[in-house]
Amino acid sequence: MPILTPAVFAQQFFDHRLPGTQEDSHALIKGDYDPSIGSIGGFYGAAAIIGGGSPSEQAAFLNELQCRAAEQPLGIPLLFTEEAICGLWTGGATIFPEGITLGATFNANLIEHISQVMAEEAQAIGVHQITLVTEPYCDPRPGRNCETYSEDPYWSAQIAGALVRGTAGVNRHNGASVDAMLCHFPGASQTVSGMERGELDISERRLREIFLPVWREAISNGVQAVMASYSSYNGIPAHASPELFTDLLRTELGFDGVVYSEGGGFETLIYERVAADQQEAGELALYAGIDVNITWEDAFLGPLGRLVSQGQLSIELLDRAVRRVLTQKFRLGLFEAPSVDVHAVDKRVHLSKHQDLALNAARQGIVLLKNENILPLTPVHRRIAVIGPNATDRAALIGDRSSGCVDQVVSVLDAINEYTPWPLEVVHAQGCEVTGGDDSGIAYAAEVAQNATVAIVVVGDRMANLFANEVKATSGERLDSMSLLLPGYQQQLVEAVVATGVPTVLVLVNGRPFAIPSIYDSVDAIVEAWLPGEQGGRAITEVLCGIVNPSGRLPITIPRHAGQLPVTYDYKPSKRYWADQSEYIDGSTQPLYTFGFGLSYTTFTYHNLRVTPQITDGQSDITVTVTVNNEGKVTGDDVVLLYMRDVLSSVTTPERRLIGIERVVNLDPGASVEVVFTIQPSRLALLNRKFESLIEAGEYELMIGYSSEDIQQRVILQVTDDVPLEIA
Repeated sequence: MPILTPAVFAQQFFDHRLPGTQEDSHALIKGDYDPSIGSIGGFYGAAAIIGGGSPSEQAAFLNELQCRAAEQPLGIPLLFTEEAICGLWTGGATIFPEGITLGATFNANLIEHISQVMAEEAQAIGVHQITLVTEPYCDPRPGRNCETYSEDPYWSAQIAGALVRGTAGVNRHNGASVDAMLCHFPGASQTVSGMERGELDISERRLREIFLPVWREAISNGVQAVMASYSSYNGIPAHASPELFTDLLRTELGFDGVVYSEGGGFETLIYERVAADQQEAGELALYAGIDVNITWEDAFLGPLGRLVSQGQLSIELLDRAVRRVLTQKFRLGLFEAPSVDVHAVDKRVHLSKHQDLALNAARQGIVLLKNENILPLTPVHRRIAVIGPNATDRAALIGDRSSGCVDQVVSVLDAINEYTPWPLEVVHAQGCEVTGGDDSGIAYAAEVAQNATVAIVVVGDRMANLFANEVKATSGERLDSMSLLLPGYQQQLVEAVVATGVPTVLVLVNGRPFAIPSIYDSVDAIVEAWLPGEQGGRAITEVLCGIVNPSGRLPITIPRHAGQLPVTYDYKPSKRYWADQSEYIDGSTQPLYTFGFGLSYTTFTYHNLRVTPQITDGQSDITVTVTVNNEGKVTGDDVVLLYMRDVLSSVTTPERRLIGIERVVNLDPGASVEVVFTIQPSRLALLNRKFESLIEAGEYELMIGYSSEDIQQRVILQVTDDVPLEIA
């Protein structure tokens, strides 16, 4: 069942025939483009690239394609898929913060709301499926990991469930339903050497403890579409692995939807040397359980048909894939509502309430990493130097799978001028480019800073954008890094500004964390904005000026050096044991910033942590309660994270593991609130030596802290009996 990825996108992967025009689309539907395959079943990226134009023009184009499909002998409607990593990947759609930014909000309700809005905008123009990357963020080096949310498997799983629920919550009366297609099974974020598409070199235990919780949660919430990983696992490319897609995904995990290939995914079987050509790759993939080819590869085109007609490939396998795709189309309601109301599109896409949601997400995702009594800025700061390449680059604020409509984006410089709530003089110097160029502008930038009361230096990444064909990008798909340093001359720029002695605020706009301890130590404040979307410039300004009290927390660990990788907060006891006794010969074993860290303009304290019951047989939920006080002078939100440590266990377990998340909203100075966690016993479970899920009798230490390392409150829970669990 081939579907089409347009030429601009497909050209990144291979150099075959590349249909990508409206005329090609018509021929594909009619079956004239390639007589060996007949009429196609759907399109991947048609609205974004082939259709183009405004949302209403995209809708009209998709309607036209559906009409042409209805004229064919079988009259089967087309299924349209678009990317939605940070908003629908079509011109005019709302551009939300990208994954890592949303992970820093620790707000599953917010993420569910965003996924619903993305699905509503998709539905408005006639798109039936949106792709979302949900696997844990296990290594900052691969460029595509900016699309993921967190290193923690529990939080990543909660996000996966929220994305599926939000997408499924779209009202079907407004058109066909919308599916979330989750990427990439079983994972692709921890490949060898931190390079995308490499071997997923992990143990079965790590697969089951870190990666599979995301898929279990998504499947329990009804996900119906999954994209296969580029990677190999245990020596078998994912696209040729019935062990992954039949035995694990369908039989063990209970998935009953459609499995889609990755773009150019069949080529992985050839360069991994398990298939001689596309024909053999298609045969292996179909047997493994891949149902749909999203890019223009021969694997599922003419050669597959010839294998079936010659009796070399079972027709039952082909029927299986077709049945799954038709089931999805019937379930989505495509046969009842293949087209949309073009006149209603503008009333449903990029609404002001959608922009407000994007702004709220950016506000909650910004993390204040450092503040030496400089933030928030006050009216004393009337002459502000805004410096750096990302101060004016609107495209830097939006993710690598955004629509690229920079006209919707307000730059940091423009936002400072517009939203600072007191009169001020703003002077600007770019200093350097993100990458390339030279350092000739750094001296002038330092001169500009010298004459200001405060310097705001905005540096970081330049995101890849497929619409813009950006050649100087530093983060995004296939843009891996081995150093985790600021690209280009940006570090020299920051150092030159700091050397002036002017108070310096570093604003990071980036898809991956930077391991730059000397810079972090030298500046007065650090605002980690990640990829904050179309409203990011305003959100950054509001944090700088104190209109918004920052509440984001780090969803990942920031390393001190790339040589520390992998570095996550849920490390095993051996690391703690040896790190306490010695360090690297050339540096500290400690990261720069730990998971869960994030400052505020007020001071929150935790008191009276208690668990009810204190002794349990492991059969019933437990309640954990803590009192949160605002002992500062500013109203603020606090993210309260509950960790667990198995004191003594039959297998090695992490030093701590996140088991609960609660967000306190608008807590006034001097006020306190009791935060209650309801914890299912399964959150205490481990996988024993036989990979069976088990709650073991013994002591469990429950912890609350300002970060995963800065623990403030502890309490012991006693479990009296072993409790075997069925992993649903």
